[in-house]
Amino acid sequence: MLRLASGIFVAAIAGTHSTVWATAQPFAQAATRVEAGKEVRIGLINSIDPKTCNPRLDETARIAVEPSHGVAEIRREPVLLTTKDCQLAPVQGYAIYYRAPAGFSGRDRVTIELRVEEINTTDVYFFSVEVR
Repeated sequence: MLRLASGIFVAAIAGTHSTVWATAQPFAQAATRVEAGKEVRIGLINSIDPKTCNPRLDETARIAVEPSHGVAEIRREPVLLTTKDCQLAPVQGYAIYYRAPAGFSGRDRVTIELRVEEINTTDVYFFSVEVR
């Protein structure tokens, strides 16, 4: 977990095997493997206030760049975030889902922006998928 210059902790948990912690700059991650034609959760995003360990309630997520081949969707779901200083119960966060069309194979990517109004911050996340 990294502390951003703005004093916010942001976590993005990608795929089912890897964890990626956000930085203030855009970052890339290893591709999550998915099967064509099936919907798969490829990531989770949420932010917490490092001073209080409370989730930020003024955050919004949006798809900034749609995937080239598949369809992405953002849904509110419980997210469990734990830092060295904060042990949180599940809170409402954002889950990113992806579905590639049947018959497609190759790479795809979706770009998500997470905006936190209270501290006037927008972070960018890239979720890559390898479709088989």
